[in-house]
Order: sequence, then structure tokens, then C-alpha cells
Amino acid sequence: MPVLGYKRRQVKRMTDLRTLLPENYILRCRNSIGEQVEYVITGELGRGGSCITYEGYYLTNTGDRHFVRIKECYPFYLNLKRDRKYHLICPDHEKNEFNSTIKRMSDDFHVLTDIYYRDENYDSFVNTIDIYRANGTAYLVFSYGSSQTLKQRRPETLRSAFKITRACAYTIGLLHRAGYLYLDLKPENILVSYGQTERIELFDMDSLLRFPVRKSDHARRISYSDGFAPIELQMGQLKKLTPATDVYGIGALLFCLLFGRTPSAADCERDAEYDFTESLYPYSAYTKKSMAEIVYFFHNTLAAYYRDRYQDMDSVCEKLDDILTITPEDRWSSYLLRALNPEYLSRMQDISDLHDIEKCMAYLGVLFHKLGYGNEIPVFLLNKLPEEYIDDFIKKFDSTFFESFGIGDIREISKELKRENRISDLINLSERLLMDLIERDEHTTSDAFIFLMFETIIHLSIDREDEILYLSNHFLQAVGDSKPLQFVLVSDLMVTVYDKQDDFERSRSIIHTTERKINAYGDDYTKALFYYEKSGFYDDILNGDYHPTTPSHKKYQRSMVEAAAQGIEHARKASIDNGFLLCFLLFERSAFIIRYYQPGIAGSELPVSNKKFINDLETVQSDIDEADEIISLLPDENHILRCNSGLLHAWFFTVMQPDWERASFYITRLMSMISNIPQMVMDDIDEIIVPCADIALTWERADISEVILKVGINLCDQFSDTPFMQKKEELLDHLRDCEALS
Repeated sequence: MPVLGYKRRQVKRMTDLRTLLPENYILRCRNSIGEQVEYVITGELGRGGSCITYEGYYLTNTGDRHFVRIKECYPFYLNLKRDRKYHLICPDHEKNEFNSTIKRMSDDFHVLTDIYYRDENYDSFVNTIDIYRANGTAYLVFSYGSSQTLKQRRPETLRSAFKITRACAYTIGLLHRAGYLYLDLKPENILVSYGQTERIELFDMDSLLRFPVRKSDHARRISYSDGFAPIELQMGQLKKLTPATDVYGIGALLFCLLFGRTPSAADCERDAEYDFTESLYPYSAYTKKSMAEIVYFFHNTLAAYYRDRYQDMDSVCEKLDDILTITPEDRWSSYLLRALNPEYLSRMQDISDLHDIEKCMAYLGVLFHKLGYGNEIPVFLLNKLPEEYIDDFIKKFDSTFFESFGIGDIREISKELKRENRISDLINLSERLLMDLIERDEHTTSDAFIFLMFETIIHLSIDREDEILYLSNHFLQAVGDSKPLQFVLVSDLMVTVYDKQDDFERSRSIIHTTERKINAYGDDYTKALFYYEKSGFYDDILNGDYHPTTPSHKKYQRSMVEAAAQGIEHARKASIDNGFLLCFLLFERSAFIIRYYQPGIAGSELPVSNKKFINDLETVQSDIDEADEIISLLPDENHILRCNSGLLHAWFFTVMQPDWERASFYITRLMSMISNIPQMVMDDIDEIIVPCADIALTWERADISEVILKVGINLCDQFSDTPFMQKKEELLDHLRDCEALS
């Protein structure tokens, strides 16, 4: 990052040799009242001309991690060295300048604190917790919150891009009214929360400068970022720094969001033209009027001469409001938002325009969305929507769309809607539509098509292998890098299919491709979900062999546990996870470790003096405790998590700390849960009854195992479906084995 006071060409040739604080380094500081505080460094977030920024956390009184950002005063332009204890050593001839930099950081802290606590600013700027002296330098600690940077997650829609830019302009306007210029606007410095209203917080105030600029500031080095800084800032012309300098940053930000690059010199000409077909957003999202207004906006924000730009942020916000007014809603997202009201689909007047193919796809996708998954993880919830809503939709869909477009014999499909399993009918309907559009290569790049294809894929039965692979390949090509979460979910389905086919090489290839994408574009939640799935991939390869003897299988086992550990760390930082995914990951890692020590006979000798066993024991205990703490805060109806917790406790007291009384306590609790779990009969059998029977057998309590298996057999007798009959035969086989043992 260039800094004022040096020629750009010289700086670009210089190599940044600054030494980072290592991962897991404990930063010990004292606050203003003499109390010692500790922060754990988890990694580097970025670096500027005067500072390096780390991600870290501190432990609260309850043992929870509170994540923060830590800025270390470590100027690039000084010859500082680290000793073995990570203290910064400054040459004598540069100490005055180093101390001046630290003082400026301290002054900035007090300025930021003052700005933050003004009534209108508290939710627009990241809260600065404190400033500390340690390691021979200063550290500025900021509250992290739950947001992501704009670099980590760009707006998914064109309107959202305008809203984010408008929010940034408004926030910087608050700074201007407080008497300061921001001067370093870029995606990395913007924390954003997406929702009904896009909310941003500005981070990294290194370049904050009082306006009008004072003579004492003329010797100050001010950081800026290539591509987002106008010529007066690049040249160090402090007398020309005005609110118009930040106006350029706003223009460059919007340009970057729309085109995926920073503006060139040609883009800053007064008569510059822009090719909106190269936009990151669909060309159809623009209108002729909106494109004209955007061009006018760029001419008045990116102008090379500062007096040719808007002179204040009020003018910028006003123009962005005008652009938002004439920018249409996304072609399908507006229908999605309206349809989230369950009464929406029952009102025929609201679906009178189904002759439009993209609206048809959007509406059909909405049905899947409501029938299909929650908490960002596919969970099949059949018949959540009343039948008449689906009937209304299908009737209109059938009578308008399919007559107009002539796609297959859909009437035969619609006749099947009287069957009990209504989601399968919608899947058939959707599949026929998607396949036809793919064959005709129509609408396959539209948002509605991608949305519908995703919802269709995740609802397909896992035995529909060919259909899953066919649609998934098209989906991954269509979505590219724009939807990392959906990319992970669909790629996991493909891995599941290939694993069933024992084609682990193809699975491995998909895993590697997905990992590269999510590391580049995914947020913490997406990464956590990916590593959850990656650990499952290695579990499939091991196929129950948790005592591997070959080097390759030992490697797979390590990779399995490491993937779960990586997922846990990302899940802890994820902003949208309400605890479900973190619990699943904690359960998964614990289960992997327990299986490794599973002896086959309870009470067998364990390597209790072995260091690895002690560490593994502590890990499992900690994971189960952390998960139970999360579960205690969730509603009582989260039966899946409570069942998993009970099973892990039962296996833990069977394998790692053998105690039959405790194990049987959790078995009894699990069996009592069955009657309270709605619509989970088959899951009851596979995920509660069979494991509980296995645990009892591990303790050589065949009598108890028999009782448990008979409960499962009685459940199967309540249904005449083939799967339940097959499951009954499986349980009867287990029962005969138990009777033989007893």
C-alpha cells in the first residue's frame, strides 16, 4: 500500500519484510486501569503502510470466545525488527518517527471513540475497544461484530450494490460533518450485514484526517489504496484534500462492485463511456434510463480534477436515491420475497402473470423453498404448505404456462397431484421444465433458472443418481463463483453420489475444486459447512475402518479429524449460524475420536497414560460440553441435536470413560424421546433405536438390547410401506442375534 511522502514507483519495488505475530500467539496487555488482558492471535487480515491487522479473540467470563480485530503499529517505511519474544526493536535514528506514529494511533483512538459515541454514528462505525502498549509498540483493538467485509461477500443483486454504496456515502457524510475525511474507502474496510436493509460499518481509520487540513498534518503519511484514490491523494497534495476526495472513493467503490475492477484513467474522463455488458450483474437488470444515470454519476464522482466532482456526500446520496428509484427489482427476487407469505399462493390475482417463463420458475422455486430447507442446511419437511396453495399454483401453472410453451405432457404429471406425497409431484414438474430449457438452451443463465435448479437438486431423492449428476453439473457451471454456499451444497450431493458408486477419485476432484472456491469466495459459515462435508468424505473412504494400518488410511483418518476441526473454527466465527452447524461439527469430531478407541467390549483397557489419549479425552469432553451449552439455549423442539448429544454421552461413557450407570441413563433418556419426536419414525429407528441397542450389546447387556429392538419392531408394524418392512426384517435379525447371546 503506497504512503504519502514516497514516490509510488519506489514503493512498488520495495518488498514488505515485516514479521507477523504467529498464529495462537497470546498478546498480553494492560488496560488503562492496570488490569491484564489477553488476546489470542488467529491470523492476519491485512496490512497497510503503518499497521498490520490481525484477527483474534479473548475469552469472556463464561469461557466464550469474543472475536476482535487487532491493529499493530508496525510501519512499513521504518527499519523495525522483531526479537525472539516478538518485541519490535527500532533503530535509534528512527525512534522519534516511530513514537510519532504511535502517538498518532493514540490520537486516532480518542477521535474514533468520540465519533463512535455520537448519537447518529454508533451503528455506522466499528467500536474501538481500547488501545494498549505491548511488545514495544501499540495495539488498537476493535470489536469484530458478526459482519463480513465487502471484499468477502459482494452484493448478490444490482439493487443491493447501489444500497451498499449509498450506505457508505451516508456514513462518510457523517464523518465529514464531524470534521474528518476518511480517505481510504475500499471493500476491505467495509463491514456489511445483509438483510431487509443493508447496514455497513466502516473499519480501519488509519487515514482519518481533520478537515480543513492543518499545517501540522502536512508532514503526516496517509495510507491510500491503489484504484480507490484520486490523483490529489496519490500526489500528496494535502491542500486539495476535501470531501470531494472521498467522493472519488465512493465512485470507485460502485465502479468496482459493478465491473469487478477499479477504474482506469480512461474511465475518469469527463466523456467516458462504459460497457454495461461487462457488468458482473445481468445486463437485463439495467434500463436505458438507469444506465444513463449511472454514467452521469461516474462522470461526477470519478473526475480527475477534484472540483469537477460532487462537492459533498449529500449530493452523492441524492443521486444514488434517484438511481435506486429507476432500478427495477431483481427479476425473481421480488417474487421470492412476496411469496414468503404463505397466503400469497392462494390468491389467484397474485399469480395471474404466470405466462412469463421466469416468473413461473421463480414461483415454482418458492414452493420448493417453503417445502424444503431451513437454517441453510437441507431438511426435508413435507406438506408444510397447505394442499390448496399447491393446487392453485399447479392449476394456473398448467393452464397458462404449459399451453403457451408446449413443454411435454405435463397434464399427466398434474393429474398425479392427488397422491399423498406432493413434493414428488412438484419435483417431476420442475425436472421436466429444467430439462427442456437445458435442451433448448433457453433462460439457463437467468437467476430464476439457477434458483429453481438449486431447489430441485437438493430435493431429489439420493437414489436419483443420474438426474442429480446431470443437473448438478449444469448448476455448478452456471453459478460459477457467485453463490459459494449453494455451490457447496450441490457439490456435496455429487460427492455423496460418487461415494455410493465407490468413485472416490471423482469425489476427491470435486472436493478440491470446491475447497479452492470457498477459500476464495466463501464466508465462515460456507467454509464450516464445506469442512463438515469434507470430513464426511474421508469417513466414507474409511468405510468404518477406524483402526487403519496402512499409511494412506492413517492419512485419511487424520484428514477426517482435521477437516472437522477446521469446520469448528469457522462455525464459531460464522455470523449466520444459530448453533446448529457448530453442534453437528462438534458431534462429528467427537464421534470420530470415540470410534478410534471403540474396543468392541466395554471396559477394555485404554491407554489412559498415553498423551494422545489424554488430549483426545479432553477434546471430546470439551466438544460435548460446548454443544450442550448451545443446545440449552435453543428451543426444546430441536430434537435432532438433543438425540445426538444423548448418543454421544452414551458412547463416551461406554468407550472412553466406561460407566454403565451413566451410559444406561442416556439410553433411557433417548428411548423416552421417541414418543415426543414428530414425523421421525424411520429416523427414530436408524438414529436412536439401533445405536442404543448396539451400546447395550457392547456392554454385553443382550436383555436390554432385546427390549430396545422390540420397540423398533413395534414402530415398523404401524406402517405397511416397503422401507418399514425391510427395516423390520433387519431388526428381527438383530433380535435373533441378541437372543442367541442371552
